[in-house]
Amino acid sequence: MHKVEIAGRSIGPGFPPYLIAEAGINHGGDVELAKRLISLAADAGAEAVKLQAYVTEKFIAKDSPFFSVLNDARLSRDEILILAEHAKKAGVVLFASVFDEESADLLHSVDAPAFKIASGDLTHDPLLRHVAAKGKPIILSTGGSTMGEIDHALAVIDAVDGAPPVVLLHCVSNYPTRPEDANLRAMDTMADQFGRHVGFSDH
Repeated sequence: MHKVEIAGRSIGPGFPPYLIAEAGINHGGDVELAKRLISLAADAGAEAVKLQAYVTEKFIAKDSPFFSVLNDARLSRDEILILAEHAKKAGVVLFASVFDEESADLLHSVDAPAFKIASGDLTHDPLLRHVAAKGKPIILSTGGSTMGEIDHALAVIDAVDGAPPVVLLHCVSNYPTRPEDANLRAMDTMADQFGRHVGFSDH
């Protein structure tokens, strides 16, 4: 398996679990609330906090009832810089799920040490190539995908010169997931089939 490090922290068998707190868009675009979420995650023992970064018009149709919610929660580069500095002071790493090339460029410009790709984008080849070209570790969620789509996404990433290491996250896209539906042994299956470090994304 490839060696994986995020901000100097080694990840994988033989190392403690790497705990990422999901802030997502729960801040609603309120930077002070986002700072509070980061602080709470740090106090709870998380090593990283993950946001979502997107260009609303590229992410969802303007006539969607969720457009205004997502647009209100969209963070600017300056706001992400403020949050990255706050995270650094709190002792946690900050990065994001990126849903388009522009957002990937934004996160790269503020020195995010890793990228997350949502399971719905495992067939978004241009985004996968664009993010892989940054050379930073990629955390790939698999909740909405098939084994064939995971294999496809890894092939697209691996074909990029200087391809970064990839960690796969087993995720059950059912909110909330009942414990009896978690199917944790899927992590063993993915690790055996794809030869990558595997984690669990819960809710």
